[in-house]
Amino acid sequence: MVFFERQRSYSYGKAIRAGLLPDLGFSLIEPIVAAALTAIVLAQIASLFDVSRRAIVFSNQIDQADRDIHLALDVTREAVANYNWCVNGGAVNSTCNGVTPLNRVAFYNPPQANLQAFQNACRVDSQHQADRDPVTRSLNTYINNTLSGRPIVNNVTIRVIEMDSKEIHRFKTMFSRTIETPYGNRTLNRGFYLIPPVALWCP
Repeated sequence: MVFFERQRSYSYGKAIRAGLLPDLGFSLIEPIVAAALTAIVLAQIASLFDVSRRAIVFSNQIDQADRDIHLALDVTREAVANYNWCVNGGAVNSTCNGVTPLNRVAFYNPPQANLQAFQNACRVDSQHQADRDPVTRSLNTYINNTLSGRPIVNNVTIRVIEMDSKEIHRFKTMFSRTIETPYGNRTLNRGFYLIPPVALWCP
């Protein structure tokens, strides 16, 4: 009887230990799931870093394109300010026969001969087209052929859209800069009005 009880007790203990053994170790599926979750998290972090990097690059490129446009605007404004009627038809020169044109008389040389030609040019109806306006036609040609898309303006494209006001000969212009970005080619456009000082002397 004693032997039987011991045998039963021994068998019962083995059954308990056998039932507990599977819970004490790790199965193969747990590290696989953990590795998969870690990979997903790392991929999301890498994606966020890439999106952030591309956004910063894009922002810097837009800023640079805007600086290029303003450089082109400064160069164009200088040409507009230097445009004079020292010769019939107008010309972009920083001086008028060696003298910087600062007043009405200085814009004409000799004053009487060119003054009459200038006044005749002012009376022509350009129909809001810069290439038809005798007063500023040469300036329009200079912008198209010497400035637009050239290295002097960092390859910015300059278009004279129209003569916005034929009375004051105001140019409506569009400055464009196309850049390659992480999101493809993008074109930045800026519109400006330009008024040649010489045209203000039209009667």
